[in-house]
Amino acid sequence: MVSCTATVLCTGSMVKQSKCQYEAGFALQMFLLPARIPHSPQRQAGTVGLVIERQRLQSETDGLRYYVDNSTAVLFERWFYCENLGVQLAPIISEFFSSEQYRTGKPNPEELLKQTPFPFNSTHVMTPFCFKEWIDKHRQELSRRPSLDMFGVQFETEVTSLSQLSVRGAV
Repeated sequence: MVSCTATVLCTGSMVKQSKCQYEAGFALQMFLLPARIPHSPQRQAGTVGLVIERQRLQSETDGLRYYVDNSTAVLFERWFYCENLGVQLAPIISEFFSSEQYRTGKPNPEELLKQTPFPFNSTHVMTPFCFKEWIDKHRQELSRRPSLDMFGVQFETEVTSLSQLSVRGAV
């Protein structure tokens, strides 16, 4: 399970309260995952997912956690400044698969933080929506404006859909 201070847009998603699990079968579904919500990005073979991360501040920390089977108890965790998630996760994952925790299924309390670097966010995660339906619903508004906010002001991250007007203006 990866817990990131990140913005996530994806295809094929099902969201459960404060936990995000990616599931195949939903075409062009998307949502915005607020910061500090533990989530488990998983996709089935043959599906495509898109995650858009923002650049982290030096003061921000990301974590990779594994949990005891069928439990919310932390089995293994590593916290780090995330500069390149694709590069940095592989060594941590290898470390986990070589660990005593992996072999025994039991956490080592001496290696777990007593307190996480930030409090987890207990916000209810939005229900994924179909991007095509969103475009169809906002088509007239997009024809009059160069861009349109997709998720509202409740998030610190702004995501906009650009219209043909913005493309024409850029040419």
